[in-house]
Amino acid sequence: MAKTKNRRGFFKFLVDCAYALVSFAVLVMVMWAFMFSFILRTVQVDGISMQDTLQDRERMILINALYTPQRGDIVVANRLEKSETERLGVSTYKEPIIKRVIGVAGDVVEVTPDAVYVNGAKLDEPYVHYENTHPCIAYVPEGTVFVMGDHRNASTDSRLNGPVAVENLMGHVVARLNTVTDVDVLPVVRYDNVPDAPSSELLEKAQKEETVDE
Repeated sequence: MAKTKNRRGFFKFLVDCAYALVSFAVLVMVMWAFMFSFILRTVQVDGISMQDTLQDRERMILINALYTPQRGDIVVANRLEKSETERLGVSTYKEPIIKRVIGVAGDVVEVTPDAVYVNGAKLDEPYVHYENTHPCIAYVPEGTVFVMGDHRNASTDSRLNGPVAVENLMGHVVARLNTVTDVDVLPVVRYDNVPDAPSSELLEKAQKEETVDE
């Protein structure tokens, strides 16, 4: 009789363990699905505009919840339709783009063949793959960011197409996804020497340039 009770107790223990494991597995799956639906998502790099930082066909993880763009971040922007382009006053991209944020609202970005300046401060950009093309100077309006590819000679970006609306950003790229278990976190880039705002002279210069272009 005692042996029968022991067997029943052991069987119940196994059932409880199996139930706990299944419940834990389901919970993990639900949490994983929630994270990749509302917090994280994966994207694939298409093209060479971000070399050598990102390579064509690599898969990336980006954060798409409660994100405020900062200078130095790598971001993904959604495709814009013509009607949305006209409403926002920014250019249309045929497909989602992956670029680096160079300037945020209120900044003046000046691109020369040798360097990039934000609010008059020269950026330290060790990630740049090729020298700058399409020199320009631009004021970054409220609600937008000025973006550029790290491969400056192979990137269609804000130098030609103007700023990107913040509301159109899909999120901030934070890591490279090699496999499900192999993730490389990307280094954080910040430009600590950049003033919070441009000088009045620099702002006037950018506004004059925009008036001439129009």
